[in-house]
Parts: sequence; structure tokens; C-alpha cells
Amino acid sequence: MGGTVMKAPGRTDEPGGARAKDAGGRVQGRAPGVSAEGRSQRMFLKVGRDGRVLIPAAIREAMKLEPGGEVMAWLEDGALRLLSPKMGMEQAQEAVCRIIGKDVRLVDELIAERRAEARGESETEGLDG
Repeated sequence: MGGTVMKAPGRTDEPGGARAKDAGGRVQGRAPGVSAEGRSQRMFLKVGRDGRVLIPAAIREAMKLEPGGEVMAWLEDGALRLLSPKMGMEQAQEAVCRIIGKDVRLVDELIAERRAEARGESETEGLDG
């Protein structure tokens, strides 16, 4: 099981073996859903008799996958997708930052809310007593 980069004759790096083309038949940028990293890291891997596939070191490093680590695996449109917990966490954090903004610190907002609630409760207790 090696991680040697090989390309079959006539194959491209795009899903379905074809790049997106405009009306004039000219190749456009990358196909939808294919990152530049995904294209540069593509390679053929051998599947062993027991069904195992060795993830090459460069890909494990890019996935921030440590020895003995686990990956989440799923099929998407006939493709096997693997996601390490560290990369999943980074993607989730980036998604939240896109929604709320990078300058917003939710922890600080939560602490401020809790302190305001505590002040309100202590003021209410003082009025009742």
C-alpha cells in the first residue's frame, strides 16, 4: 500500500473526470466543490486484501491526524470522505466566525450576561428581605 502519486491517462483532477467548461468549450476554474488543496493532494491508493488503505503522511499531516487517531468517515455522492476531529473543530469554528463575526467573543458576552443576572437577583433578594 503506497502513497505514490499516479495519474491514469486522460484523467483530470476534477470529479467525474471532466473540468467545468464555459459555453465556448473553454475550461473554467476548478469544478464546484473541489478545493485547490484537494486537487494538489489527489493520488491513487491501493486497497489491501483486508480492505485497508494507508493514508499517506502528507495527507495525515494536512488533516492534523495523529498516530492512533480516529477519523469520521462517510460516503458523499459516491466518494469516501474522511474528517479528523481537529479539522472538524476548525471548520466548525470558522463557520461560527462567519456567522457572528471574528471580533465577537461569546465567552465574554456570556460572562457579562451572567454577572448582570446575578446583580439583578441580589437586588431582588435585597428588596424581599
